[in-house]
Amino acid sequence: GTKTQKLQRVDDFVYKEFNRARECCLPIHDSDLRRLALKKAHGLNIVGFTASHHWILNFKRRHHISSRKVTKLVT
Repeated sequence: GTKTQKLQRVDDFVYKEFNRARECCLPIHDSDLRRLALKKAHGLNIVGFTASHHWILNFKRRHHISSRKVTKLVT
């Protein structure tokens, strides 16, 4: 496919993995999103894809994901 189609596959893959981790109540950090995106991009042979801070920011905005800091543990 085209580069745009491949980037859409990367986005879909990262979002599915994000949802899977959240269902298991696992914390997800930006570095985890970057690792997943780079893994999929490498598998699709996308040259020059770096999963930059800007890409992660746009990814989180597209999917309405916000970062939170845990300050108090509730059991």
